[in-house]
Amino acid sequence: MTMSGWIRIGGRFRRWQLFWQMVVVVGASLLVEPAVALAWDRANTNAMDISLDTVTGETIRLADFRGRVVLVNFWATWCPPCLREIPVFVRAQQRYGGKLVVIGVDYMERPDRKDLSAAMRQLEINYPVVYGDANKAQDLARALGGVPGLPTTIIIDRHGNRVRNYIGELNETLLRQLVDPLLEP
Repeated sequence: MTMSGWIRIGGRFRRWQLFWQMVVVVGASLLVEPAVALAWDRANTNAMDISLDTVTGETIRLADFRGRVVLVNFWATWCPPCLREIPVFVRAQQRYGGKLVVIGVDYMERPDRKDLSAAMRQLEINYPVVYGDANKAQDLARALGGVPGLPTTIIIDRHGNRVRNYIGELNETLLRQLVDPLLEP
């Protein structure tokens, strides 16, 4: 056989090999998908049950807010986009009233409680901010799908299901687009 014959045969073999590899990948994904969904539900359940301490000394759990849309915002005082989006959350907390709750999670830093309280007053934050145990904040972040960067906002619907992880600064328009459909009956 000539070299071109080998290439042609090899080409046919490669096409069939690719076909069977695709069949295996698709088949495996169909088997794995239910396991991933189950792991997602377990992670979501764990996130709902983690007790979190706030700057004001309250202890909250995400499960306490079932029936409302919850925005969990991971932020830090050294993060400019985080600080720019805080007024958006303050207005959302006011606009939506009891239908929505924002929970800030001071993340990737350990400021003094007094300094963080002063920053909250200066920024006019009107929602709970989780502070304290860094391990609990990391557990919450992992349970909600991870926090690859700041700011990250996780949106949880009224039934306690995580519906979106948004990485980056949220503005008013985008926040409304993400939240309004979740508030419709």
